[in-house]
Amino acid sequence: YLSPEELEEVQRFIMRVIREKAGIQEDIALYPVSAKLGLEAKCSHDATLLSQSRFDYLEDHIIHFMSQKKEKILQASIPRKSFDILTDLEMQLRLSLKAYTMPQEELQQKLMLFDETIQQAEQQKTFSGDILAGERKRLLELLEEQSENLRQKGRHYLESVANSCLYEKNTIDENAITQALALAIPGFFEHELDQMSRFFDTHVITITRKAIDIAIQKKQTYASEVAGQVTHLEQMIAALEEHKKHLASFIRDSETI
Repeated sequence: YLSPEELEEVQRFIMRVIREKAGIQEDIALYPVSAKLGLEAKCSHDATLLSQSRFDYLEDHIIHFMSQKKEKILQASIPRKSFDILTDLEMQLRLSLKAYTMPQEELQQKLMLFDETIQQAEQQKTFSGDILAGERKRLLELLEEQSENLRQKGRHYLESVANSCLYEKNTIDENAITQALALAIPGFFEHELDQMSRFFDTHVITITRKAIDIAIQKKQTYASEVAGQVTHLEQMIAALEEHKKHLASFIRDSETI
């Protein structure tokens, strides 16, 4: 094991390399691991040694980070779907307000039609919610699968780095192995996390676009039907206004006579 002073020196060395070579100046969280304990735990399948090596903590942190990020992406698409549903409901409310100017019998018919359109909007809301819930479940399952792949790949890679040091030195030099792992970990996980992020971004966009296309198609069909009803309403209102004008003119002429 490294003493606290040696561990602090290694961490300072890693931070200096990151700042000088990568140009990153902000504070970065480092996760010290023990290559020796990790190798022993791997060979002996000892969970206690693996925990002491801190490799399991590093893996859990990476998986938690990826789960959090992709969950936020998925949650961001839900308000957009809700906005489309509320837009449809607003259109139905405007239609109902216009219906109050109609005769009682036709008003009753339009109220029945309004109830049907509300039911359609609720069905669309349920349908959209089912789509999002199903896709969310599939995304979480896919994320778990990708995380497991990353865990296995990371283990193999770090083992290969440690083994390379063992073959070169022909002895167990913990300091050399630790420094080699410290230099290898940032580059490896940065590349892998970037690839995973790109994969999920593309996957989420595809899912969201599919749901939006379905909603747009339903909205266009519904808008076409509503447009015909609105046109009919406008014609009836215009006819009523014209009738009122003729009636007012007739009243004025009658009073003159």
